Amino acid sequence: EFTYSNKFAPYTWEACVVKISDNISYLGRDLEDAKEMKLLTDRDLSNLDKMIENIRINNTSIIGYLTADLCKNSSVELGLKFSDEAHSTMERIKKFNYEKIYKNEKIQPTIRYFKVVMNEIFYTLKREYNGTATNKNIRKMKRYYPVLSNEFSNWLEKYSNCVDRDETKYFNKIIYDLNNIQDYCRAIIDYMSGMTDQYIVSVYDEIVKF
Repeated sequence: EFTYSNKFAPYTWEACVVKISDNISYLGRDLEDAKEMKLLTDRDLSNLDKMIENIRINNTSIIGYLTADLCKNSSVELGLKFSDEAHSTMERIKKFNYEKIYKNEKIQPTIRYFKVVMNEIFYTLKREYNGTATNKNIRKMKRYYPVLSNEFSNWLEKYSNCVDRDETKYFNKIIYDLNNIQDYCRAIIDYMSGMTDQYIVSVYDEIVKF
């Protein structure tokens, strides 16, 4: 039922903690990465310092401040909660990051490149679809794409109803019904979502090299 990001709130306490921890951690980390990549000018950083007066603008300070505030203001009755001051600080840093980092023209070529990378891997795997016999096709790719073939084949064997699934080896619930191409496409997307940047580039390089 998800049709867009953040349509539904996390369902469990654990999921709430994971989501808010992620929101806290990427703010300062992205600022420091942007400094190293020279995406931010001295003037940008000076302006941010003027906007945020209650903490020093570095990853350690941001995480420490927001985490301490969250622990102080949260309760079973109220849930996970920031003070108004901390929430305002978080939103101002987030707004700055979007304007100066995520929408920075200098990273647009990289974004376009990764779109090519992800699309090529997706369509390379999608074209091998053959119902519950798909995994046989994936294994035949090993001649050309040994890493991709081996890794994705193992993924399908573990999580789908492929005809060559070893029932004595896996006892987990089957997630993907390969009789449905939409399920197969979801399997590809879920598999790719676990890749690191370096790994997904290496898989793409394996596809395009001769």
